[in-house]
Amino acid sequence: MSKHLATLLISVSCLFYIAFNCAAITAAVQTTNSIFRTADLGVSHCALQGDIGGQVTDVHLWLRAHVFKSPESSRRGLWIKGFAFLYSALETFQGPQLNNALKAREQFTNEIQIRAFNSNLSLVLNKGVAKAKNDVTPLTAEADIEDILIKSPPSALGIFEMEVAVIGFETVCQFLVPLDIGSNKEAGPPIRGVGTSGTSTSLGRKGQTTVLLSPFFESDVSIFATLLGWHMTWHREFGVDLYVLYVINKLNILLESPLIQTMLNEGKLKIVLWQDLPTASSGRAYAHQVLIYNHGILALHEDESLVLVVDLDEYLLTPFPTTVREVMASCEAGAIDSRGEKTGTLIVGRYDALDTSSTAAAGGIELQSWMLPKPVMEMPSIEFHPLRQYTSYIVKDLKDKKKQGSYIDNKPIHQPKFSLAVTVHGGYAAPDAKVLKVEDGKCAKWLHIVNLRKPRRSQDSSMQNIDPHWMWPFHKSRKETV
Repeated sequence: MSKHLATLLISVSCLFYIAFNCAAITAAVQTTNSIFRTADLGVSHCALQGDIGGQVTDVHLWLRAHVFKSPESSRRGLWIKGFAFLYSALETFQGPQLNNALKAREQFTNEIQIRAFNSNLSLVLNKGVAKAKNDVTPLTAEADIEDILIKSPPSALGIFEMEVAVIGFETVCQFLVPLDIGSNKEAGPPIRGVGTSGTSTSLGRKGQTTVLLSPFFESDVSIFATLLGWHMTWHREFGVDLYVLYVINKLNILLESPLIQTMLNEGKLKIVLWQDLPTASSGRAYAHQVLIYNHGILALHEDESLVLVVDLDEYLLTPFPTTVREVMASCEAGAIDSRGEKTGTLIVGRYDALDTSSTAAAGGIELQSWMLPKPVMEMPSIEFHPLRQYTSYIVKDLKDKKKQGSYIDNKPIHQPKFSLAVTVHGGYAAPDAKVLKVEDGKCAKWLHIVNLRKPRRSQDSSMQNIDPHWMWPFHKSRKETV
């Protein structure tokens, strides 16, 4: 993204988002070029209002498009993917609940059309089923556009102009499709609402492995920065290239951390300003979490990319030195059926771990043992990683005796190209792909530092020791094994 344009755009944004420290934001863009608006990431946002079942409802659509060339016919096709979220002012956000306009969603049978200017092309977006109240509605469409592109060449900017319409609503949205987005070249100048022109998106590149983080809400930035530093240090051993953090507010506080500045300057961290929906004036905006995860999956939709949707108290473990990409391959080995389906989402079991060397025996908070003596600018060393103190985990969910398996919950690893939509603990696969669940931690598992911020679990007879081989980053880094 052009530094001058980025500075101008964010300066303008500051007029509308006065809660941010605009000087800090502008300075950060000038020095790091690692802070973005959602409109700069190749994902278009459309908000339309209309009557659904006698109730005035806002329909929010997030869409990403890609023009590709068919390997069989060499003809160009249009691929569109995204998600919908329905919001009604009569049904307010409460806690972590996302889709409060449940009645409207059940009655939302309106077609969503994509229509091209200067041609007769019209597509109807296929709407997936949102199975839970916290899920978004997946959207997909695909069409051959070779003849259209020959008859009506795109503009000099290399974009294909379309509009989005919800049948029955009075307004439409403009939708710009970049014809050559998806390259892994150096990023070029951004087109407002489209992303970068002739390049990869600002966040993604081919073959990248990314950790996608939910919004930053901390009041103490030093705690957040330290936990993020430990998380980066551990998962760097697994081939993670980048961390992407969405923020709703408190960006100025975040940028005060020397360690956060180091992460930005070294390209380890990129920050996205989430401004697509208004937020509550008080409390935490949990309702935006799933929206942000799905926006991130679309923004990181590059060939062969992988995305881990986890929190800073969740750590990946494997029985031997490996990478996230190899975990994806080894866990699905033998599970791909005869049709050769790809895995859109890999579901990995999560186990609650306790620090048996400190206050965990009494169910105490473990945060203090993760803190550094003073704020630092350098990334912490794995040699001193607090995860060393965790030698056992709970193998049963004491809250639910009937739950199958020995793990407490799940967390996903996504392959965005083959994923329709994501949830906090799972996802929806594309029609030609599947969601694959790992068998009880055989090839990988997540370790959950359950008492990190507040006491939630205590030791009992269900505790099981962690095999030291699963803690291989402490004993031998991957570089020493190849």
